[in-house]
Amino acid sequence: MVELTHVQQPPVAPLQAVFLPDPVFPARGRLAFYHLTGAPPRPETLGVLGVSTERMGRARLALPGQDGLPAVSDVPIALADLEDALDALAGVNGRAQATDSVRAWALAARLAGSLVSARALVPALIRHPPADTATVVEPDVVAQWRVDTQDPAVADARRRVAATLPLAGHALVRPQSSGPERIWRAEALLGAFLDAVADLAVRRGGDPPRPGRPRARLLPWTARWAEALIDPSDPTVPLRDDADELVAGVAAWWRGQFEEGPGGSLELRLAAPAAQDGDWRLDLGVRTDNGEHVPAAEIWSGASLAPDGDGARGSSAAGLQRALLRGLARAARLFAPLDTVLDAAAPEGLDLDLDQAWAFLDQAADRLLLDGIGVVLPPDLVGTDLLLRLRLGEDGVAAGAPAAALLEPDGLARLAGIRHDGVDPGAIPGPFDGLLAGFRWEAALGDDALTPEEFRVLVQAKAPLVRVRERWVRIDSQRLRRLERLGPPGELPLADALALGLAGSAAEIAGVSMDPGGEELAEPIEVAISGGLGELIDRLRAAGERPPVEAAPPGFDGELRPYQRRGVAWLQGMGELGLGAVLADEMGLGKTPTLIAHLLLRDGGGGPHLVVCPTSVVGNWEREFNRFAPTATVSRHHGADRPDRLEGVKGVLLTTYGTLRRDAELLAGVEWDTVTLDEAQQVKNPGTVGARAVRRLRSRQTVALTGTPLENRLAELWSLLDATNPGLLGSRARFGRRFTAPIEQRQDAEVARRLRRLVGPFILRREKRDPGILADLPEKIERTVVCPLTPEQ
Repeated sequence: MVELTHVQQPPVAPLQAVFLPDPVFPARGRLAFYHLTGAPPRPETLGVLGVSTERMGRARLALPGQDGLPAVSDVPIALADLEDALDALAGVNGRAQATDSVRAWALAARLAGSLVSARALVPALIRHPPADTATVVEPDVVAQWRVDTQDPAVADARRRVAATLPLAGHALVRPQSSGPERIWRAEALLGAFLDAVADLAVRRGGDPPRPGRPRARLLPWTARWAEALIDPSDPTVPLRDDADELVAGVAAWWRGQFEEGPGGSLELRLAAPAAQDGDWRLDLGVRTDNGEHVPAAEIWSGASLAPDGDGARGSSAAGLQRALLRGLARAARLFAPLDTVLDAAAPEGLDLDLDQAWAFLDQAADRLLLDGIGVVLPPDLVGTDLLLRLRLGEDGVAAGAPAAALLEPDGLARLAGIRHDGVDPGAIPGPFDGLLAGFRWEAALGDDALTPEEFRVLVQAKAPLVRVRERWVRIDSQRLRRLERLGPPGELPLADALALGLAGSAAEIAGVSMDPGGEELAEPIEVAISGGLGELIDRLRAAGERPPVEAAPPGFDGELRPYQRRGVAWLQGMGELGLGAVLADEMGLGKTPTLIAHLLLRDGGGGPHLVVCPTSVVGNWEREFNRFAPTATVSRHHGADRPDRLEGVKGVLLTTYGTLRRDAELLAGVEWDTVTLDEAQQVKNPGTVGARAVRRLRSRQTVALTGTPLENRLAELWSLLDATNPGLLGSRARFGRRFTAPIEQRQDAEVARRLRRLVGPFILRREKRDPGILADLPEKIERTVVCPLTPEQ
């Protein structure tokens, strides 16, 4: 199996975050970044948190000490204004280096944004006595905006977000506090954060008071309060001696207006029609505090509800009615058609046409859910969109030949298909020469392919929602237009079909196009395999899982280690399919005896077999054959006295890469059973004369042996596989666009995964440190050899 590596990014510091509230002016709250170790924080190192943090300070935090109990300590912090912090938190999503506390505050920022968008805000009048009148001048009464968390759905959302906040995100010591309440509770600090975002949003989103106009006491106190609520810099509300009475009155009004007691939350239920031209129904109801759905019709009629007090459903009729109307008012801001039911005395629901139903599904449903309003969709609405699928192999694999022929021994190599131009009609075809696979495009709903008639229904409907097979399907109009242009069934080279099937996606192979005009695929498209091609891919993948050969073959003098017997079985499986292979075991694991055993099992070793190797190891190969296969016929084709004719050659012929370059015509004239390329990195540059000579050789199987790590360069991987299985990876230029550039330049892990799936069956890569290999290796033997040296040496 090939191993692909990518450049690792340097680790980033684990910054934590904690919110520092301002009790007087919530909009001036700040987010502090710090390290648990107490090291000076550098938030700019955390990509998305590169906020302007020119101010530094210290915060008292209560974090677990050495004995497991909270220990209070001052830590240096980097401060960010709330407005800057919100921009930074918006980019945290998807950053693996963000800590749990940073992620939790990012989630809190999204919740705050949804509440502000839904206008779930209430004005407040707060009295703050100075903490230290001797040194600090504090405003006495201030205007603040707060989020309305009395709605059960909002309160539940706040509890769930607070549950995600780790201790590091709220371990701030409160001033002048002691005992269990000396640090902020997660939910309380989250509430202060939500109020701060609400206060900031209103003050930054509206027009400030006219400049130069004093907040005079001569104005009505309500006017002073209104101006203080929108002033971006001054929340002070000057009041006379009746300040305490006014503050208490506003608090009482707030409780009476927004604290409704038990009730529930609005729930919208969408019902689909049974026919394409029918109306969709959006029914109203309330999800009670105990989790039961009560339809609006029952709420208004009072059926099965107690007239007052707590009924069997945990809420009074009045409480359910208030919950319904209040939720409906919020929902109407997010889905405009609901405005029409607000005028009804007892609203129960409304009918939607197809476009309105699509707008509800496509735009409003998610926003409603985020706002705490329940949404229930029809059970017959298909969740997945229309899929595009490439179907391969069902019409046979080779032109004019049955697909089953591929599954016979040497099926690919022996099958005579249409020859490429320039190939001798009497030559042994390469693994993929002239073989074609049928393909067709199809539309599918999940795993179910649509018939042509069903697809015509989708096209003719020209609607975002179409009823097919007793289900409603969401249709993306742009994708449907692409599907309309799909080309007819056709054929493509078997190498491309095999690559598509192994990779599982059509995005990186240009062997097929979406339409006769050759439009490039815009996204990965699922590939479905059937027929003989599917069986071929199954057997190809199974070759790596074949059981080891039981023993060394006849004529092999020696013992094969278990991992070597597994390697022989793999080579045999690839050979039975007529496919080349790359044996990339680490140096010292015995690739040579593995290959010799494989040759002996090929028709009894009669061959002819060609081994191409560097000049320096020709003698080694002869010695290895004499040692492991003493009865095999082995000869050299190297040196000045080499023959100029090779008719009737048998057994194993050893030659060098240099000789192959000079005698390319002679060696290419022999129909070899196997060609072995030792030290195969010699052909890593496909443009050299030697690499071109290798590609002229004709054989039923080509095996490359290399101990060089395959992950050095992907261009070398292409060269090796093109020498052993020509055409499998397409042209060099296409391979560079599809794989080399995304993996080596952009470290694209998804493309690397596809490449592993594609080339994995053709490569056997093992290292000495692999657990399955360590157990098979003998004990290390160390010897000390003393070599005397002369004074000159």
